Amino acid sequence: MWAGGGVEQNPRNLLRVGQEMVMKTRCTGVDVKESREGKVMVFVSLEKVVENDQGVALTDSRTLVYMEKDRESPVKPKLVKPRRQADVSMGMHPTAIQLFRYSALTFNSHRIHFDHEYAKNVEDHPACLVHGPLSATLLLEPLRLSLLQPGQIIKNFRYRALSPLYVEQPIKICAKKMALIPTMNADVEASYEVWVENPQGGLAMSGTVEVVQEK
Repeated sequence: MWAGGGVEQNPRNLLRVGQEMVMKTRCTGVDVKESREGKVMVFVSLEKVVENDQGVALTDSRTLVYMEKDRESPVKPKLVKPRRQADVSMGMHPTAIQLFRYSALTFNSHRIHFDHEYAKNVEDHPACLVHGPLSATLLLEPLRLSLLQPGQIIKNFRYRALSPLYVEQPIKICAKKMALIPTMNADVEASYEVWVENPQGGLAMSGTVEVVQEK
């Protein structure tokens, strides 16, 4: 499963349509842990560096978690409520067509995202699972649509998956502007907390975003 990750752009070397790019992927760590229920979890961290002819343009870090399967007593995710009220929010309703298209777009052939019978009978989910990276992409929609000012770009984006989202269930995507702190880079103009709420009002994914002016 997709546990979390982050993306950092180089404001002085943004990727442009038509450029030739090279992506280098390396494993940065493998960590074996035990859950509260005593199940083994293996966290695998990957780093993907994207370069063009000017050098590094983007670094994509992601963490995947491999877990033991337990058909007899599947673990129910803990309901965690948001700590803050959103400045901006928007509702969405992921459909089977959207999940299928995203699978095709990202060359993801895992049947858990588009085969209901497989998701239910093999993976023990109530319905097809919304992709982790799709949820992360949706986290940025409030910023893209209403919060980013002209000339501003996202420099840092960090996110963490907390509970699954399922197809044909309503979700709410939220954003709140946060105060800048001294440990941030001097060029950061704005900071946001972003999150996705499931139909029960609990956190499904949360993240932070730092915005700078395009160089």
